[in-house]
Amino acid sequence: MAESLALVLGWKHSHEPGIRTATIAGGEEITAWPEALGGPTLPDAADVATWRTEYDAYIASGGREDDAADAELDGMRLLKAVALWAADHFGITPATARAEIRAKYRSLG
Repeated sequence: MAESLALVLGWKHSHEPGIRTATIAGGEEITAWPEALGGPTLPDAADVATWRTEYDAYIASGGREDDAADAELDGMRLLKAVALWAADHFGITPATARAEIRAKYRSLG
């Protein structure tokens, strides 16, 4: 697979803030690396090759590229649970919320 470097790095390092890549002639390169991951020293080519191999194996084994979207959905479910708790405890109802909030509330299913 020839996945984007940014995608592989994000997958490997849980989308750690501060990872930066750039497209250059002939490919991509890492331009910034966060201190939390050992920066500012950039990973070497061997590390990147290993991470690409791990990513490819993950996808080949049935892993999904949209696991981050699943985590976001879990967060939205938690937010809905908190909103329902608040509604129960503070008397807030969809009828008292603004129209945009009601639409979003209903879309959470």
